[in-house]
Amino acid sequence: MKAFAFTSTEQQHHIIVLHEEGYSCTEIAKRVKCHSTTVSRVVEKYQITGSVDDRLRSGRPRKSTKHKDQALQCISMADRKLTSPQITRIWGETCDVKVGTTTVCCKLLAIGLKGCRVGSKPLLTDVHHSRRCAWAKKFAKWTNEQWAKVIFSDENNFYLTGNQCNKYVRRFPAEEFRPYCLNLSVKHPLHVMIWGCITASGIGRMQIVQGIMNSKQYVEVLEKTMLPSAQQLIGKDFYFQDDNAPCHRAKSVQQWMKKHGVRLLDWPAQSPDLNLTENLWAKIGYEISKKHLKTKQELTESIIAAWHYIVTKDHVQRLIQSMTK
Repeated sequence: MKAFAFTSTEQQHHIIVLHEEGYSCTEIAKRVKCHSTTVSRVVEKYQITGSVDDRLRSGRPRKSTKHKDQALQCISMADRKLTSPQITRIWGETCDVKVGTTTVCCKLLAIGLKGCRVGSKPLLTDVHHSRRCAWAKKFAKWTNEQWAKVIFSDENNFYLTGNQCNKYVRRFPAEEFRPYCLNLSVKHPLHVMIWGCITASGIGRMQIVQGIMNSKQYVEVLEKTMLPSAQQLIGKDFYFQDDNAPCHRAKSVQQWMKKHGVRLLDWPAQSPDLNLTENLWAKIGYEISKKHLKTKQELTESIIAAWHYIVTKDHVQRLIQSMTK
């Protein structure tokens, strides 16, 4: 037991009662389960003041009470997108508290409410929610061996500008509009679209897509990239996963699937978070953001290099094994 550890008022009263009954500090410490030095200090304080209550402390008094602090938490949680000045104003008007935004931020941090960047996710309707739940129940009992039969796929655009992952910069006040303190953007940035696939057995092939993906191009990707990857990594007995993009569900694509005996894995709409390849795009995007690329050719080469050297078999296997968790 540490010396000078916190003791409740009830414990301190117990210490005084035992002291008046003639127990020694060591004996009291064993009974109350605290340090003997703590017992000595409590007894000394009682002999001087006649009470175990804490004396008035020096320093600036609190601007708010516990009840008002709870109100602050409720204000912040009622609308998670309120700014610190807005929360400060509302709190001041409703609870008559006059503090600055710094105090409000400190109080919110103390209870665990930290300001973070807002994530962007698709808006889900009730239909989307129900279909996602149905999908989860359908595949809840799938084993790692079953997921190992699935080839996951996706497309993604990587831009020559705008791949910067950092949204914060450390600068002086006068440097707000300096180029090196901005994330520079253009109206129609050069970009490269890639299609890639992964399996539990390893990383599949990737393909650069020219222009916008349409059904004709998608059939070409399936023919030249997906099917060879699946046969090489899994064999003929596999499931193919893709999202519900219009070009993926075109009649010509469905005919190709039927002709080649490709079994399609059911996939709920508006569910990019379920697609394991999203993790790889983030990893590749982070690598690209660290380079100062100037041409579309450099961007393409960086993507290809990242796909082959940054994305590892071990990482992919861990992602697919996470489907059973």
